[in-house]
Amino acid sequence: MEWNSVRFLWALLLPSLIIIRANILFGPSPSEVADFEHYYYENRVRFHGVGIVGATAAFLVPWIYGAFPWFTLSPVQPGATVSIALSTLSTLAFVTPNAKVQWLVAVVMILLMLYLLAFG
Repeated sequence: MEWNSVRFLWALLLPSLIIIRANILFGPSPSEVADFEHYYYENRVRFHGVGIVGATAAFLVPWIYGAFPWFTLSPVQPGATVSIALSTLSTLAFVTPNAKVQWLVAVVMILLMLYLLAFG
């Protein structure tokens, strides 16, 4: 694989989005946040909006790096399938403020990330 500016910037995109999401989730000064649950619900749209961007970027990684010449889901690329699921879950959490849905999304996202770490 030959590196170019797009691939280099793409390699920096996902870690940058993780930092942005952590900043949204914990705030600029976590010691000043009195109630993290309330703070989360105030910022959940931005948090999950960045998550949608991140999941979409992760889905495109194999094609940006030239692993697949065309867009297709492949059983040998479980990361793409997990990225679609994460994007769908982030969209669901982005749309609804229901606490039970938010908890379900959080648990399923953690399980999907563990799967991706183990098999992706």
